[in-house]
Amino acid sequence: MVAFDGIWCVPGSPFKSRVTVLGAIEYARISGLPYLGTCGGFQHAILEFALNNLGLEGAELEEEVPNAEIPLISSLPCRLNNEALPIRIDSNSRLATIMGKSAIEKYNCGYGMNQRFAYLFEGAPFRFVAFNENDVPQAFELKEHLFFIGTAFQPERSALDGREHALVSSFLSAAAEFR
Repeated sequence: MVAFDGIWCVPGSPFKSRVTVLGAIEYARISGLPYLGTCGGFQHAILEFALNNLGLEGAELEEEVPNAEIPLISSLPCRLNNEALPIRIDSNSRLATIMGKSAIEKYNCGYGMNQRFAYLFEGAPFRFVAFNENDVPQAFELKEHLFFIGTAFQPERSALDGREHALVSSFLSAAAEFR
């Protein structure tokens, strides 16, 4: 019996226990438990899939391993401090069903997906579905999963404006459905 209905991996990396975080993400991915990863949770889910599904042993987060062989997540050209930026969303994605084909989303982060390595995920059920103006991945989803979505942006920041975010609501609905 599962003691929880979903996992939301939030910003704040590096995390105290990387092994625990990656283990929780892997559990959600394999078991079908709903998962939402925002900012650091987005980054770690990309790493978890690369390590455990794609077998990319040299994959790392530049924040934790500066000289990584495959820095999947690397430093942004400039830190984003509560900035709202446009994204475009693949119309054939669950994320588009939830949020529409484009959005302006808030960020507070210094690291993101290294676009040079996005090709490593081609053909995998883990696919990038939202992109910024420079075509850098901003969100992913896992096909054939009740709810497994990660975003570089932080939908939880909408609460600072007193707004409910459609992605957060969808995650909570999936978690309620999981039981």
